[in-house]
Amino acid sequence: MPQPPSLRSLATLTGFSLGTVSMALRDDPRIAPKTRELILRTATAQGYKPDPLLAGRMNHIRRRSATRAPVKLAHVVAWNHLGSYYEFGPFRDFKAGAAARAAEFGYEFEDFLLDDVFMHPQRLAGILRTRSVPGVLIAPVQRPEIIHARLAAGDPWLKLDFTAYATIGYTLNLPRISRTVHDHAAAVEMACLKLSSRGYRRIGLVLSEIMHTRVHRRWLAGWVCSQADLSKAPRPLIAGNLTDPAVFDRWLKREKPDVIITCDWDTVSAHLQRLRLGTPDDIGLVDLQWLSPDSARAAVDQSNHEVGAAAVDIILAQINRHERGEPAIPKTVLVPGRWIEGPSIRPAT
Repeated sequence: MPQPPSLRSLATLTGFSLGTVSMALRDDPRIAPKTRELILRTATAQGYKPDPLLAGRMNHIRRRSATRAPVKLAHVVAWNHLGSYYEFGPFRDFKAGAAARAAEFGYEFEDFLLDDVFMHPQRLAGILRTRSVPGVLIAPVQRPEIIHARLAAGDPWLKLDFTAYATIGYTLNLPRISRTVHDHAAAVEMACLKLSSRGYRRIGLVLSEIMHTRVHRRWLAGWVCSQADLSKAPRPLIAGNLTDPAVFDRWLKREKPDVIITCDWDTVSAHLQRLRLGTPDDIGLVDLQWLSPDSARAAVDQSNHEVGAAAVDIILAQINRHERGEPAIPKTVLVPGRWIEGPSIRPAT
């Protein structure tokens, strides 16, 4: 069998130095795009394949050498402004987890705000291409319906055929994009299992319509899969205006849950306090979006740091495989949550 070419033979074939060839094969942005494309085409034509053991060793060396000026990865935020985006605790955690994972490999994130006033998608794509940014993480978007309407009309929106990219959550549905998400369905199944073991028999689910849509109805799917007999289970409350007392009160009176699982803790808690129902004596309550160790409640920690880190893993894997643009098979990586004990439900016996 013919031996695959070495880095030295590729250097001889292309006329570039060994160092230039090595940097081009790992998509170092310091190499000019035309030079990198020429070397990659030659390597592909000659059947070059990287040594996985050597690549692992070099990754280790680069992680130890991360004190050098880091290579930039783009963190694209499609929001009205960065300040309001980072008001949401999960979004801060996504960025922190992603940045920490990127720093392990010598990369650094830079925020790019995307809007139609100061930074149009085509302009941003041009900036990222000019800077030879090797990877892009697209944060959860504020108005997914606008982006999807543009895509349906043939507008490419943010064209990233020159780089590796991924997103977090379900809000962005480009034709082909890999993503990492918290496993919402498994979280509700875990909560239902915990509650059943505490003697709860009528487990109610309360969701705002906007959150129900943003998680692709996965919380509802987990709840449905957890019911032994759907005909006897309390019907879920999914409301556009969950703050309306009449909507909540009618549901509570009709379905008679003995515990509620919700992603809208503050709203549901306010309803229960208004009705003078205490937890856990009168009714149990579980928060699907646990944010703070100071929160005295039973909840699910969505592992937001790990979700952000997993998104960077997807991007770095694409960079190492020299993959750019739309993936042939988009991947969805589900990150499990963690159960948090709290006084808002009966204690385990």
